[in-house]
Amino acid sequence: VYVIVRHVQDTVFKLRAFTKQDKIEMVKCLSERQDVNWKLGEDGLMIRMGELVDSYPIYVLEVSLKNS
Repeated sequence: VYVIVRHVQDTVFKLRAFTKQDKIEMVKCLSERQDVNWKLGEDGLMIRMGELVDSYPIYVLEVSLKNS
């Protein structure tokens, strides 16, 4: 699944489209060369990016799901 995140003003944000029932294997940033720290919770996928590059960055994320 590819996710485009726009107009976030912080390096930490939540993607509410994902829940704990989703089997997420990996989250990778395709637009920036930085690691993505993530944690899946009951109310969404919490993303923590590295250093803020722009005032309003645009992130392109690849969310890989595990095969059942």
